[in-house]
Amino acid sequence: MGIFRRVGKLLTADVHGMLDLLEEPNDICKQAIREMEGEITQLRDVIQSQHTRLAHLQEQGGRVSERHAEISEQLALCIEKGDDALARSVMKRKLEQEKLCRFLQQQQHTLQSEVARDKKQLSEYEDRLTSIREKLACFQTQESTAQEVSTSFSGDSLTVTEEEIEIALLQAKSNATDKKTGSTI
Repeated sequence: MGIFRRVGKLLTADVHGMLDLLEEPNDICKQAIREMEGEITQLRDVIQSQHTRLAHLQEQGGRVSERHAEISEQLALCIEKGDDALARSVMKRKLEQEKLCRFLQQQQHTLQSEVARDKKQLSEYEDRLTSIREKLACFQTQESTAQEVSTSFSGDSLTVTEEEIEIALLQAKSNATDKKTGSTI
């Protein structure tokens, strides 16, 4: 059974290799660019959504702080009037507002960390995309240069004719004769 698996793997690898040769590297790079652009767009949307949620949390935190200040004034008034039962109720609301304020601050901090992380990832993605675009441009330049060279050296210009062979042979004989006569003199 082991030999059949090995042969199967070799055939699969060979088929994959042939498919790689058939695929155009230019098209593969363009597809990678499209996928990277899609990921970048999604990440930008996520960051925009995070900014919106962060603004909402900050607004909510502002309202909670205002409410906390009002409750603090009410508590001071209750204590001043000596109404302990009402002061207890107001104190409970004040403590709830403080907990809510801490919770909102924690949420803001967490969200700010996520935004920073996602912005860093976005920057890395944009750098990779720039790199891929540069490689594609380089590849396209090399490919166009190779096509120009191959068209300038078409089959006719690389074929040596009988006349060219005859002329080259006569020149070589003439040079050899000149060297013999020059060395004997």
